[in-house]
Amino acid sequence: MAAQKKSLIATERNEADRQAWRDEIAAIDPSRLLFLDETATPTTLTRLRARAPRGERASGTVPHARGQNVTLLASVGPAGMGAAMVLEGALARESCDAYIAQLLLPTLVPGQIVVCDRLPVHKSARARALIEGAGCELRLLPSYSPDFNPIELAFAKIKQALRGAAERTFADIVAATGPALDAVTAADAQGFFAHCGYPLPGQVL
Repeated sequence: MAAQKKSLIATERNEADRQAWRDEIAAIDPSRLLFLDETATPTTLTRLRARAPRGERASGTVPHARGQNVTLLASVGPAGMGAAMVLEGALARESCDAYIAQLLLPTLVPGQIVVCDRLPVHKSARARALIEGAGCELRLLPSYSPDFNPIELAFAKIKQALRGAAERTFADIVAATGPALDAVTAADAQGFFAHCGYPLPGQVL
């Protein structure tokens, strides 16, 4: 046994619910799945690592103030990133409903399954009605199961690009988010799906 960093898992995680999800999703073609979520992309993002001469500490600069809170709301499917929206502040239910109605809905194909976590803003009756009205389904992941959500991996790549851009205004964050979203390729998305337990038909793991 060796000392190492612990992987922390929520005590509230329910393994019976997680197994039920695995069993349920195993019967579904993963190409039907579209994952939707949001992440913070504040104006204080900066690279976490840097090069320095051996024995010397790498240093950098970042605004000491809290900065502006920015939220990226997006979807990911096997073809890559889908509809996305950047907004100032935290996500409210009204904003999430507007995103689904105005941006996500036109991209949906009947038979798709939109998957979200159990954040309260995702449990909107209007959002469900809009998605089901398009001939699709809305399903919620088991609680405390980000490892079942491929968009978490996509967000990690997007935020790496935004950290490199290190933009400090909302307008500049918006401008930098487009290329960051485009950097998530179809191959990336399919790899994220497989990593989370949704390998595409014919995909070599």
